[in-house]
This record gives sequence, C-alpha cells and structure tokens, in this order.
Amino acid sequence: MDVVSQITLPVILTVVYMVIFSSIIGYYLWFAIINQHGINRIVHITLLQPLFTMIFAFLLLDEVLSGVQLLSAAVTLAGMGIYYHKKRCDKAAAQAALSAETGKDN
Repeated sequence: MDVVSQITLPVILTVVYMVIFSSIIGYYLWFAIINQHGINRIVHITLLQPLFTMIFAFLLLDEVLSGVQLLSAAVTLAGMGIYYHKKRCDKAAAQAALSAETGKDN
C-alpha cells in the first residue's frame, strides 16, 4: 500500500491537532507558568505526570493497574509529601528565628 494514499483528511486533522494542542499550546502554558512561578516551584510537578497518566489510563482506557504501579505512585506521593512538609517546617523555623531576632532588637 502506498504511504501517500494513507494521508487522508482525518490523518491531517489529527496531526494538526497534536501539533497545536500538545506542542504549541502545551509548551506555551508550561513556560508561561515557569516564567510566573519560577522553575524551583514548578519542577516538582513533573514527578506527577506518570501518576496522572496512570490514573487517566485507568479511568478512560480501562487499564488494569498492577501492585508495582500503585506502590510506585504511593512512593512518589510520599516523597513529595516529605519534601513539602520539610520545606514548610524550614520556612516556619526561619520565620520563628526572624521573629526571635526582631524581638531581641527591641
């Protein structure tokens, strides 16, 4: 079968859709968010991409999730939870130290 004969309107529209929404708009939004919030706050979200892919595959495509996948998701979420908890504690400690330092000056 000739490759050129397989290029139909639905194929062209599919490629155009993928280029516009997956590439152009997706990357524009990604870099706009990075520009607004900074890479250090946004980069951790990339760790959630496989998790969301797994969830949507389960919900939309009736994929079966294995125990290893669920364990991996739990480890990823636990790691992010530990990171953000520590970050919050560090911020609170820094604020407390600043308050104590300011109180000494008065």
